[in-house]
Amino acid sequence: MVRIQVQLPDQLHHRLKLAATHEDASLAEIIRRAGEYFLAVHPEIERTSTHWESPPGHDLARLLAPESRWRELANEPSDDELRMDAEEARPTGSARRWRRPDPRGVRL
Repeated sequence: MVRIQVQLPDQLHHRLKLAATHEDASLAEIIRRAGEYFLAVHPEIERTSTHWESPPGHDLARLLAPESRWRELANEPSDDELRMDAEEARPTGSARRWRRPDPRGVRL
């Protein structure tokens, strides 16, 4: 048996709890019965394939960097980020001291 977590509107949860009390069953049993009833009413759902396959890949381009440098390159700032940092740099206190802006946009 699989354990899941489900979010229910308050009203539906209350009504299901009442049904469970009335049927002398657990809430989980009431939800299992509801699922079985739903599948019995909609048999076409079980006839559809549940097997999922990923779509075919596309040849996007040849890679310009060797695999050994991928992690290093992924963590480098882009040219646009470097340009924005240079434009947003502002003096603090004296004209000779510059502070890089906080990336979260928080002013210190």
